[in-house]
Amino acid sequence: MFSHRIHYTTPSGKAAFFGGCGRKIVAMVRHESLFINGTFIGGPCDSSVSKEVSHSPFDGRVVGTWAEADSNFVNSAIESAETAFASFRFSEVLVRQSLLLRTAEILEEETNDLANLMALEIGKPLAMAREEIRRGGMTLRLSAALLDRPEKIFDLSLDPRHTAYERWGAVQVPVGPVLCITPYNWPTNLALHKIGPALAAGCTVVVKGSSLSGLCSLALGRIFAAAGWPEGTVNFVQCAPVF
Repeated sequence: MFSHRIHYTTPSGKAAFFGGCGRKIVAMVRHESLFINGTFIGGPCDSSVSKEVSHSPFDGRVVGTWAEADSNFVNSAIESAETAFASFRFSEVLVRQSLLLRTAEILEEETNDLANLMALEIGKPLAMAREEIRRGGMTLRLSAALLDRPEKIFDLSLDPRHTAYERWGAVQVPVGPVLCITPYNWPTNLALHKIGPALAAGCTVVVKGSSLSGLCSLALGRIFAAAGWPEGTVNFVQCAPVF
């Protein structure tokens, strides 16, 4: 469901693409695209978008390629999140809760695929990778459970008289688009620790994972796409390494 293969031909570390997506076939590797405003961008045959190659830290083998976002794509993702926020902030709590639970279900269904990819790309032991996916599902379910609490106004008054004049409170409101930057060593669960609560609150998100785990990060974007989140609500970008 989430595996995409391309024609790859170059030992230099960069992915090469030829007319028709490959006149010369050397090997078949996985590819992941950007996900912006409900659309996948930078597919294996799209020569207009730069690609990066992920190598296994264990033996240096090519694990796959991923689309690289330049400043225009990053700005597009931010603008999409801002546009979507205008309506998503008023979305029904039950809708957000249902989408979070559906996302958790799809994530868990894809445990083997995502765990295998994590083991290959960042060298995490397979048992730990599977556990991270399980924890990611739990994180999404906990985010959904937060919406079981109907109150949005919390009384913080310290005055025992509780007079109208003396009462203080806090009101929960979505603050706007959230940028989720995540490290490579926990590419799924740490991303979901940011994404889940933000979406539960009614905020939209732009997710940027580490260039050391580009495939894992963009593969997570496919999970959210399959769950059916509104366009622009969840956006995934990956940028060129800076080292």
